Formats: sequence, C-alpha cells, structure tokens
Amino acid sequence: DLIPDSEKCTLTFQLGMRLWRRVKDEEEMESFIFIILKLISRGGDEFLDDEKTDRVAIASLCLQAATKASKAIGFDQSIIYLEFGMRVLGQQRWRKHYDICLALFNSAIEAY
Repeated sequence: DLIPDSEKCTLTFQLGMRLWRRVKDEEEMESFIFIILKLISRGGDEFLDDEKTDRVAIASLCLQAATKASKAIGFDQSIIYLEFGMRVLGQQRWRKHYDICLALFNSAIEAY
C-alpha cells in the first residue's frame, strides 16, 4: 500500500470535502453527490468532532442524497444517507439543529 492505514481515513475525508467544495452547480452536484458522501462517511467519525466541520451542511447533503437515492436506487440506500446525516448532527441534534433533524427523521419514516 502506498498510503499507510493510519492516514487513509484522513485522506478519504479530505478528498470528499475538497470534491464537494469544487462542485460548481446543481447539475454537477447531482453527478457527484453519492461519491462525495461515500468519501466523507468513510473518513471516520473523528472528523465530525472538529469544530471546523459544518455538520448542518453535511446533514443537508445527506438529505439531498437520500431523496435522490430513494427515487433512483431505492429506500435501502436512502436510509444509509439519512442515518449518516443524523449521526453527523451529534447527540444534541434535536436541540441544536431541529429543522434539519426533523427533515431527516421524516424522510426516514417515509423510507421505512
């Protein structure tokens, strides 16, 4: 392996975030949303504790991906994105991020 195991999570998370920042418009986002979230989610939860990480933006991206997945792929994949979005918001999600949390949970109810 060219990349040590200890650095793979960091690199994966950073790649996902960089790709997300470089997306120029909605059409491009439609093409890359699943790739971006796969990279971010494989980066590991330790990055979610970083204060610089925009939890609400990632959760919103998860909601967007879940909606697209439920239409294109199916509800199983949609649930994965919704659960990741909920996890991203942390344990205080209902207090700190009520609106996006409600949207994620409502979508999860529809998907189940």
